[in-house]
Amino acid sequence: MLFRIPEFAKACGLSRSTVYKLISGNHVRVTRIGRAVRIPAEEVSRIILQGGVAFPPVSGRSGSAPGEENREGTGGVENRS
Repeated sequence: MLFRIPEFAKACGLSRSTVYKLISGNHVRVTRIGRAVRIPAEEVSRIILQGGVAFPPVSGRSGSAPGEENREGTGGVENRS
C-alpha cells in the first residue's frame, strides 16, 4: 500500500510541510510514479513505532530571525547620524 503525502501526514500526525522536509532530507523512503510521490505503508509504521521523527540540528543558525541583526546597546534603534 502506498500513501499520498496528505494521507501519510495525517496517519503520522505531521503537517504536510514536515513531510516534504522529511522527504527532501531523505528521512522517509518514497516511491515515484512519474511525477507522483508515494510513501510506502512501512514508513508509517516505522515513524509511529519510532515515536516520531527527530530532525538533526541545523548548523550555522544564530537563533535570530532572517534579516535581523544584533543591535546590542542601541535599544533596537539604529544610529543614523
